[in-house]
Amino acid sequence: MKISVDLLLAILPIHFAVMVSPGPNSVLLLTTALSSGRSNAMRAALGIAVGTLVWMVGAMVGVSVILEALPALGLALKIVGGGYLIYLGVRLWKADKLKPGALGKGNGSSQGNCFRRGLIANLTNPKSAAYFGSIFAAFLTKEVPVVALTIMIWLLFLMSIAWHVVLATTFSANAFRDPYLRHSGLINRIAGAILAALGVRLAASAWIG
Repeated sequence: MKISVDLLLAILPIHFAVMVSPGPNSVLLLTTALSSGRSNAMRAALGIAVGTLVWMVGAMVGVSVILEALPALGLALKIVGGGYLIYLGVRLWKADKLKPGALGKGNGSSQGNCFRRGLIANLTNPKSAAYFGSIFAAFLTKEVPVVALTIMIWLLFLMSIAWHVVLATTFSANAFRDPYLRHSGLINRIAGAILAALGVRLAASAWIG
């Protein structure tokens, strides 16, 4: 039991620090919250969290080992993930400035699209595989029971949902959305440029290591 508690106390702060650091997931979620409202942002948050769950289960069964053994697969994932972020960035850059009354109506994004975007943005990030793979390799030993491992995965999953729901709720509030409406064109271009730059960096890392 002590091993399980020590494991959680070691991993939870690390995971929280990594989760709250800015990245493609947070940029995508904040843009969705500002432009499409709370409901769609919640769906994007759930997609991101489900992606986290998939990566954790994958790390548990050795996806990171597979990627290390098959460099071509890791290379392809980086290129695909980078391309997807570039695609999202270009779409944001080209998006029309929102008109009064447009907020909360989805801004052209269906409910399924918002969930799918969050999920794909997370699943196409090989850094997630490296992160969870390294965490599991560093902390998990034969002494850790399966029950403790299962509890840890679900706690990290719930933590991911909680954090991204907080972001979705906060940035869909009128205090944030009203200024966004006035400057939506500029903000979309900045967010689009950030996503595209992250995509270029990710795709380039496939070639330069």
